[in-house]
Amino acid sequence: MCTNVFINKNEYKVEARSMDFPMNIAFQNCISYVGIDNTMDIVIDADKIPDSQLTSWKTRYGFFGRLAFDKCLTDGLNTQGLSFSFLYLDVTKHPTFNPEDKRKVLSVYYIGNFLLSMAKDVPEALKLIAEHQLVGGALELKPGTFVKNIPIHFSLRDSKGNTAVVEFVDGEVKVYENKGNILTNAPTYDWHLENIKEYKSLLEPFEGSNSQFSDKTINYKDTVSSSRPEVAQLIGMPGDFSGVSRFVRAYILSQLVPEPQSNREACFHASSIINNVAVPPYEVSMTLWTTIKDLKNLIVSYKDIAAYQGNSPTGVYAAGINEGYISYDLNAMNFTDVPPEANKHIIKPTPKEKVIEIVNMSDVVGLERQ
Repeated sequence: MCTNVFINKNEYKVEARSMDFPMNIAFQNCISYVGIDNTMDIVIDADKIPDSQLTSWKTRYGFFGRLAFDKCLTDGLNTQGLSFSFLYLDVTKHPTFNPEDKRKVLSVYYIGNFLLSMAKDVPEALKLIAEHQLVGGALELKPGTFVKNIPIHFSLRDSKGNTAVVEFVDGEVKVYENKGNILTNAPTYDWHLENIKEYKSLLEPFEGSNSQFSDKTINYKDTVSSSRPEVAQLIGMPGDFSGVSRFVRAYILSQLVPEPQSNREACFHASSIINNVAVPPYEVSMTLWTTIKDLKNLIVSYKDIAAYQGNSPTGVYAAGINEGYISYDLNAMNFTDVPPEANKHIIKPTPKEKVIEIVNMSDVVGLERQ
């Protein structure tokens, strides 16, 4: 699941996201250093792709974020104010390698690592995407075992207010540039952009009744009569935790909050909205952690909320209620002096003999619940 919200109304650019998933994922913080050499790791169809066609790059910009499967950037911010977030999209079908396409090859699973390393803003990131052939791939779950077909889409935001959403549908790359500031899950992004039009009346000042929802809401008249106008205005806004409802709720709330008058206020707005769409543990894809990213001041804050224990969906370890966000200031980080432990996060092709099996996401305990 997951939700991404971008407060993008004036000079303050703050992003929030939740990580909702049926297994513990992406709790690992990482720093990516400047000057690191990487070469794309594909795993699937690796023998069909010439070594010369694998994308290689030297990290231009440092970034800080969270990793899944030890190397895959799931969420992060670079020193130029470019932000990246992976979210789940179950209708995804990744492109496959086309030998007639001579562009350098990128795995979609490492595209966040690549873009935050090499792009300073959304337009530059989209240019890089267009210049490369994107394919699926596989991630190492444990030594020798790799998992494929993890369906994802991703958002890009930058400190200038540019935004993009990239999806992989029917084997094609779909790019939506500057189309909106909210992202959740299925259906596809273009569907959400059409669906939200059905709720635009919730943004209008309330004048006694909203004909679009008065006949669809249980006890509408009683609810209206017992509510202040600004409260009654939102009667009809969906409150469940489906990707559709979270998108609508986050969109409506992001439109209604006032323009922030300070950076602190923008962070508060982002936090308030992401809390409103956080998934409680009644559902197997509960919210595990949230983040607030200040794209202009380069401050990333993470809050771990809960973690699963064992394979039971009810085995949950909850963080203490007094445990809040921990902030990380990229301005204070040293991205040039590379410590030895950073080498384990370098991306490079996996030798064929180290690939024992490749399994579908649905075969992994925990992930099949998604």
